[in-house]
This record gives sequence, C-alpha cells and structure tokens, in this order.
Amino acid sequence: MRASCARRRRATSASRKRVTEGKVRLGAVLPAATDSMRSSVAVPLVLAGERAIVARPASAAAAAPQIDKIAASAMRQALAWQERKLVFEETPLREAAAQFNRRNLTQLILADEELGARPVGGVFAADNVAAFVRLLETAGDIVAEPRGGHEIVLRRAR
Repeated sequence: MRASCARRRRATSASRKRVTEGKVRLGAVLPAATDSMRSSVAVPLVLAGERAIVARPASAAAAAPQIDKIAASAMRQALAWQERKLVFEETPLREAAAQFNRRNLTQLILADEELGARPVGGVFAADNVAAFVRLLETAGDIVAEPRGGHEIVLRRAR
C-alpha cells in the first residue's frame, strides 16, 4: 500500500490522502474526541485511485471524510515531483517553460506571446531542459537559440 499525503493549514486545517496502491483505512486521522465517539464513527476505506479529504475542525465533533476518485492523469501529475518529473497534458508552452525555469539554472525565454499558447504534452525529467528543447525543435516549427551561458530563446521557425 502506498499513500501520498498533502496537508493544508488554515483556521480549520484538512488532511488530504491520495492512495496510489492498495487501500488505507482512515481511523487514525478522524478527529473523534473520545474512544467512545471514535467507535461510533464509521471508519472509511480509501482505495487505490481515490483521494480522501478529512476536515480537522476546531471542535471535537467527528466529520465524515470526503472521498473522491482521481483520474489517472491527475494522480500522475500530483505525484510526479517524487520522481523529479514534469508531466504536461495539453499544457501551454509558457506554463511548461515556467515549470522548467523554476527548477533549473538554464532559463527558457519565449520570443513571442503566441508561441506561449502552443500546447505541449509529455513526461520530462525536471532537470533536463536540453531534452525538452530538442523535442520542441523536432516538430520543425520552433527554433532554440542559446543566449549567454544560461538562457535559451525559443522562437517560431521562419
């Protein structure tokens, strides 16, 4: 069984669990105040491909968790950081470039706004800007021009 956890802190925080394999029983995370309350609350089971959001209200009352199915593509995207991968599905090039720029010394610069709207897709090593650029160039409509030591300007081929 593998589960991924994400927590968000607010006035009333919530615990988010994504189950990637197997199943997870949520008994330990339910906010029941006493053992007698805990035994009276149905303990949900979260299966692979599902997400549970368990509210942690300021009061001691137990709240039923919200359990949702997660699309396989959304699960891959949410967990890609663990493998240092970037997952793009019809993602505008400006967003893909921004993702690479956040993680690398070499920065991608888009020569024009229209190029930034071009959709890209695929799974890429987050630290391999060169492979991403080579893929963009193979289509023939984008040219990459190195500028300085750590910039690559992407422009439309003429």
